[in-house]
Amino acid sequence: MKNIFKLFPVIIGVFLGLTLQAQPLPKAVSVTTFDSDWDFRTDPNDIGEAEGWYKADYMPSQWGKMNVPGNWDLRNEYAHYVGKAWYHKRFIAPSDWKNKVVRIVFEAVYNDAKVWLNGRLLGTDKIGFLPFEFEISQYLHYDKPNVLVVRADNTFRRGAIWNWGGIRRPVTMEVTDKLRFVRQHITAVPDLEKGTATVSTRIFYQNHGDQPAEAIGSLQIMAQGKAVGPPLKYQFSVPAGSIESTIVSTVLPKNQVHLWHFDDPFLYESSIVSIRGNEEKTQEKISRFGI
Repeated sequence: MKNIFKLFPVIIGVFLGLTLQAQPLPKAVSVTTFDSDWDFRTDPNDIGEAEGWYKADYMPSQWGKMNVPGNWDLRNEYAHYVGKAWYHKRFIAPSDWKNKVVRIVFEAVYNDAKVWLNGRLLGTDKIGFLPFEFEISQYLHYDKPNVLVVRADNTFRRGAIWNWGGIRRPVTMEVTDKLRFVRQHITAVPDLEKGTATVSTRIFYQNHGDQPAEAIGSLQIMAQGKAVGPPLKYQFSVPAGSIESTIVSTVLPKNQVHLWHFDDPFLYESSIVSIRGNEEKTQEKISRFGI
């Protein structure tokens, strides 16, 4: 039992880390939502790949329709289906995306996923519950139809959990500048003797361009809609074609520290604002954390 209680804070931390992934998208990011009906067909005999259902010129004329997000189990005719199933969608990418970074983001596909764009395999995912994404800028056709195909497989089963099948969470197309804010990793450490807390945030940027770029922005900690301390500014160089990070830290005084507890799950917000050199806001992201 002692070992279980020692692990309890770790379990809580993992739980918070998983549940807080689904945050609002950066406000200045162009987002196209693919949460509408897709062409859909089950593949009980596993013939889809051999027959080229993923190819750009394949026409799903005899297929049904399936809304995304959702599980095919919620449809009576597929309620007990276990195996592979295919999703097919056509869309047009506008020409003003050409000098941007375009990513297709899947928040979750259960359980195994295989994704093609215009007949090209983008990759696979075998997590089932967590997001994954692909950069697709170089594979898009602009101002003419593109074909996105997903093969989902719910054969894998975890114990007694019902193996829901399909694209079970939203799908979005995100368009950003070549230099983009990726994520923040927040570490909050209280000093229980002094009553203060140190909050350190590692800020990650990715540079998709072929020249070094300067990441510029500010971080503001908030509590119940009010600023906690002044904005913390940052600036650092990101080499071409790489991901780079910097750490921004601050110490919260005793009167601004509210410890997290399962009976009092108080959460702060960390707001990242990314700007260009001319002070134009390019991205904004808010993540929650507890001390």
